[in-house]
Amino acid sequence: MHYKQSYIALILCFAYIPTYAAQLQLLQLNSDLTQLQSTTSRPPLFIAQNAIGFAEDPNVGYRSTMEDAHAFVVKSDYAFFGLYDGHGGRAVADFAAEHLHEYIINALKGKPPQQFTDMRIRKILNDAFVKTHQDLDKAAFDAKEQGCTAVAVLLYDNKIYAANAGDSRAVLGSSGQAIALTDDHKPDRPDEKERIEKLGGKVIIWGVPRVNGDLAISRSLGDKRLHPYVIPNPEIKQANLTSAHEFLIIACDGIWDVINNQQAVDIVRTALQQSKNVNQAADILKNEALKRGSTDNVTVIVVDLRHIVSESIFAEMQTNIKIINDAIARNDPDDLSIVLTGEDYSQTLSTAQNFLKTSLARNEISSSEFQKKSSKLDTIKHDYIDAIKRLATFELEKNKKSYSQNIKTKQQYDYRISRIKIGLNNLLPIAQVQQIIGPYEK
Repeated sequence: MHYKQSYIALILCFAYIPTYAAQLQLLQLNSDLTQLQSTTSRPPLFIAQNAIGFAEDPNVGYRSTMEDAHAFVVKSDYAFFGLYDGHGGRAVADFAAEHLHEYIINALKGKPPQQFTDMRIRKILNDAFVKTHQDLDKAAFDAKEQGCTAVAVLLYDNKIYAANAGDSRAVLGSSGQAIALTDDHKPDRPDEKERIEKLGGKVIIWGVPRVNGDLAISRSLGDKRLHPYVIPNPEIKQANLTSAHEFLIIACDGIWDVINNQQAVDIVRTALQQSKNVNQAADILKNEALKRGSTDNVTVIVVDLRHIVSESIFAEMQTNIKIINDAIARNDPDDLSIVLTGEDYSQTLSTAQNFLKTSLARNEISSSEFQKKSSKLDTIKHDYIDAIKRLATFELEKNKKSYSQNIKTKQQYDYRISRIKIGLNNLLPIAQVQQIIGPYEK
């Protein structure tokens, strides 16, 4: 666990964050798209020392004190990241950084992921925000005149959950594109304005829109003088982790006041592509905000998801090979009506290969470890392609038999062959594809 008052401790523990990160698109030969999913457990995944980057600046000259706080918790089956931007003082932010995640940990502790639906996880996150807000009444300071925004991200069971109250943000970098995991709670946001006014409050312009002419956000922890207009309940978004997801940015409005989501993703991605580590990437983003004239405290967390995604690819691909081989052994038509689309498969391989190269360039792994993992990837790649080739041949034989028995028309026969060919074209050289398909083309 890490709190705002100290620098980041090196995270040397390993974290099993179950993820179908390599949940590859499958092309069903009858033209239906499905996904190959496995219920088998994943091996532990190592989070490298610099998989979590952090940077902050009080922005002296504009702010006399630093009012941001944060907490990181990485365990064997989940990871939590929280950022709290205080106003009117930092006591509420510090309180949230110390306690909010405890409610989540206690709810998840000792229970398998199968017990938690998305709805239940959402309730846990909502309750954590509300209980933290309520517990401020027991604190040794007055939470009426101060408060904080709160953004909490939970990585759990191959998914990412983001809960937000206020205008701090969580943004996902996915294949170079920014995916907003949170929406700002501003008083003039139509749905927030309607909620406030229905309760008898007002949104008044005082420089910027403010609740009753006072607070410039419509949801927060604390600020109890503005209850019931300002509420602690977060909005929650959820996304499945995939191999396209590169990193996560969590930052306060000191960043977002001067840098938009896509610009932030571009800055961090460029830094990582230049072999900068995540601490350096976070620092570059922080400095860019200061350069652009941010007038607030600035805090940035960057989480390198490739450390999670790449390792899971090995396990996912090995699981898929077993599924294919078992299906062939059972002679099961339903299971065998699938061929991996070459494009998605190639993208997954590329993700794993690029991660290994980047890790070597950053000295995160040794040359011997790089060679070992690269060799493992080559072996899996060979076994995967071999399994797909055998599956394709099996399907072609089945198709041929159905046609010879007049179960299929010539049009249906040709269509099936064309679908199999599409599935193989990006997996194999043209000559090998033709060698497999050729004897069956009439």
